[in-house]
Amino acid sequence: MNNYCYLKRFDELSIEDVSLVGGKNDSLGEMYQKLTGQGVKVPNGYATTTKDNLNFISSNELDEKTIAALKSIDLTDVDSVSEAGAKIRRWVSEAPMPETIRDEIVMAYRELCHHDVYELDVAFRSSATAEDSQEASFAGQQETYLNISGEDQLIRACKLVFDLLFTNCAIFYREDKGFAHSDVALSIGVQKMSRYYKGTSGVIFTLDKESGFRIVVLITGTFGLGENVVQGAVDPDEFYVFKPTLASYRYPPKMFHECFAMECIAIKNVREVMGLNNLNIMIPFVLTVHELEEVLSLLEKQGFKRGEHGLKIMIMCEVPAKVVLA
Repeated sequence: MNNYCYLKRFDELSIEDVSLVGGKNDSLGEMYQKLTGQGVKVPNGYATTTKDNLNFISSNELDEKTIAALKSIDLTDVDSVSEAGAKIRRWVSEAPMPETIRDEIVMAYRELCHHDVYELDVAFRSSATAEDSQEASFAGQQETYLNISGEDQLIRACKLVFDLLFTNCAIFYREDKGFAHSDVALSIGVQKMSRYYKGTSGVIFTLDKESGFRIVVLITGTFGLGENVVQGAVDPDEFYVFKPTLASYRYPPKMFHECFAMECIAIKNVREVMGLNNLNIMIPFVLTVHELEEVLSLLEKQGFKRGEHGLKIMIMCEVPAKVVLA
C-alpha cells in the first residue's frame, strides 16, 4: 500500500486532523473508521491535505499575485470583488498541477477503483480549514462535484475545487469576518459515489432547526441525491419524530425525567380525577431486563405500582423471556 505525502485515506484520519484536511473531511474519516464496523455504510475515499493546496499555489507562483489581487478589492464595489475573483480563478484553472501531487491523486483513485470498476464514479467535496468555527460558518460557500471518473476529469475537478476559495461569496465573507486569505486553505475529499438512483436520501436534524426544540428529530428526504435537498433544488418530505416515543430506554436518562413526570401526571389525572381506572400502562420496546427494571423503579417513584388500585403495567418486547425474568 502506498504511503502518500499530500493526501490521507479516510481510515488514516482522525478528529485531530482539522488543520490538515478541514472540518468536513476529518469528520468523514472519523465516521468511516468508527461506524463502518457497526454496519453503517460510509462510502470510502481519501482527502488531499492543505499542503497539496498550498504547494499548488506556490509552485505556480500564484501566492503573491493572488494576495496583490485581493488587496486591490474595494468591498463597497461588487464589481471590484467580482473582477478580482474571476482573475484569480482563471489563474488557478490555467495553472498545471505539479506532477508529484497529480501522481498521488491518481494513485489513490486507482486504489479506490481496485475492488470495484476500472473508472469508478467519485464525488469531490471541499473542506476548508476554517469552516464550522465558533466565530463563523463557511457552510454553503463551496460546491460539490459529482460523478467524476477518469484521470483527466479527476485533475480538472481538483482545480475546480481549488477555485472555490476565490468565489465572490468566499472572498467577501472572509473579508467581512476578518479572516486573512492566506490563513484559509482547502482540502479535497474524494469519495465513492453512492448508488443514489436506487433509493432516497436526505438530512437529519437532531433538533427542530427553526425553534431549537431539542426533543424532536427532523428528517427530510427525497428520491435521489441528498445534494438536491441541501441546495434547495427540491421540496423534500419532512417527518418529525418525538424522541420520547422511540423506546423505553428514553425514560432513565435525566434529560427525559421532566417529560416522563408529565406523562405520569396525565395518566394520574385520567385514572384518579376522571375516574377512568381502566387506563393501564404499556412500556414500549423493552430491550433488556435491566432497562425494564429501571423503568418500573421510575414508575414506582411516580406512584405507579403493578397491582395497586387495579393497575396493569404491560410490556412490549421482542423476546418473551424478558417478561418471565422481570
